[in-house]
Amino acid sequence: MNLGAGNDYVGGHSAIYSSVTVNSEGGDDIINTNYGRQVIVNAGTGNDHIENLGSENTLNGGDGMDTIAINGGSNIIANAESGNDTVWCFSDSSIVTINGGDGDDEITNYAQHVTIAAGNGKDSIFNQGSNVTVNAGDDESDDEINNTGSNVTINAGLGNDLIVIHEGTNITAYGGRGNDTISIYDGSSNVEVNSGAGNDTIWCTSDCYLITINS
Repeated sequence: MNLGAGNDYVGGHSAIYSSVTVNSEGGDDIINTNYGRQVIVNAGTGNDHIENLGSENTLNGGDGMDTIAINGGSNIIANAESGNDTVWCFSDSSIVTINGGDGDDEITNYAQHVTIAAGNGKDSIFNQGSNVTVNAGDDESDDEINNTGSNVTINAGLGNDLIVIHEGTNITAYGGRGNDTISIYDGSSNVEVNSGAGNDTIWCTSDCYLITINS
């Protein structure tokens, strides 16, 4: 399905909208896969809005300030690509890979079994899901990562990053190179912090349990 230039709207239904590739050449498009399966979306240039409920789908935002909302489904790959993008992954989803690409992205996750690779740029990541891996990127931008989930691994990478562990259990945080700040608040337990190279600051409140700090 080729949309061409212009501000297009595409809405699907699982009975007619599975095993389809949607290509947009430009414009601020709205593309909704609904419950379609094995759908590939190439949104192209423009400030696009992509929504997903189906499984085994690949969502490519392209260039522009895109918004991708993963409202449901499993085995999803979301590639925000270039631009200051916004990605939402909600709790009805599972087994999701989110690639932020270039730009200052905002990524919010509530789902389980999710891998987040924020990519280049000054990214902001909030995670409430469990069994999650967060990679903020290897560029020298200053990223912010907030976590309330359990069974989570956080890799802040290069830059003067901020990691805030509000609550959760079984969390491993790597500050990476740079002057990082890592804060651990009440309700957190079994947390391992590896601050890495740089002049780092680590805060831990009195109601944290089983905290290991490796400088």
